[in-house]
Amino acid sequence: MPSLYLRAVDPRWRPAETGELLRLLDALGLLVAQDLVTDDRLSPGDAFLKLVMFLGCSPSVTLEPAADGQSSCYLRLLLFDEVRFLCARPPPVVRCPRCRARAAVAEPHRYGQVFLCPACGHEHAVEDLDWRRAAAFGRCFIEIGGVFPHEAVPADRLLERLEGFSACRWDYFYA
Repeated sequence: MPSLYLRAVDPRWRPAETGELLRLLDALGLLVAQDLVTDDRLSPGDAFLKLVMFLGCSPSVTLEPAADGQSSCYLRLLLFDEVRFLCARPPPVVRCPRCRARAAVAEPHRYGQVFLCPACGHEHAVEDLDWRRAAAFGRCFIEIGGVFPHEAVPADRLLERLEGFSACRWDYFYA
């Protein structure tokens, strides 16, 4: 099932205390920190639909845990010791941020890896390429499961509060 991911633009950022980030997201109403649905999945909070804006004229959003075989929205906090790469499948057509030419980047994609654009000759860190909102590097991701690509976007208020908490800008992608 596809997901919407929130992540700090600085891929090295990770909260010093996981509990602090969960308390912030709970206080905002994005999730219910005490309500573990299954495994590490958390239930959407009271303000979920104000903080995650579903696009289209009549989106169908299931917030309650669904029966087996049904999909519903859930949240997970993904934390890693090292910078990780998360990517949609199939992977996006990656582009050079300077000249917009296709960027054939060798896998596995590693944080800090250098890419030399054959079209314009400029070097870029692989994390600075245009992944077209379908991949990102990071140590901390907030996964909002049950969201198809471009079906929903985070509200500015949510990204601003995360920025205030982490002291770095936040963005989103789908995978």
